Amino acid sequence: MSLAQDITPQLNVKWYRAMHRDPLFPQPIKLSERCIGFREADIDALIERLTTQAAEGVRDA
Repeated sequence: MSLAQDITPQLNVKWYRAMHRDPLFPQPIKLSERCIGFREADIDALIERLTTQAAEGVRDA
C-alpha cells in the first residue's frame, strides 16, 4: 500500500476518481510507465483541505 493510502482513508477507486475529477487534487508525478507518486506537501495540503471542509460541514449542520 502506498504512503498516500496509508495517510488518507480513501480506497483506490475513490482516490483515482478524485485525481481525475477534482481540480484541487494533487497532481501525480509519473515514476514509471505504471507507477505514479505525489509530493508529500501536496498530500498534506489535501488532508488539510479535506479536514477543513469536514469541520465546516459539521459547523453548518
